[in-house]
Amino acid sequence: MFIDGLDMLGSTLRHKQQIESFARNWHGAHPWLKDVAAVTRDRLNRTANARI
Repeated sequence: MFIDGLDMLGSTLRHKQQIESFARNWHGAHPWLKDVAAVTRDRLNRTANARI
C-alpha cells in the first residue's frame, strides 16, 4: 500500500524526528527498559556458553 508515493516504511520515516524524541523521553523516564532485548540476549548467550 502506498500513500503519497511512500510504502509503510517510508511513511514511518517521515516521522523519524518525532519517533526519536519519543524514544529519548521514554528511555529517560524508564531507564530500566533501555536495551532490554540486548541485555537479555547477552545473558542467555552467557548461560548457554557456560553449559557447553
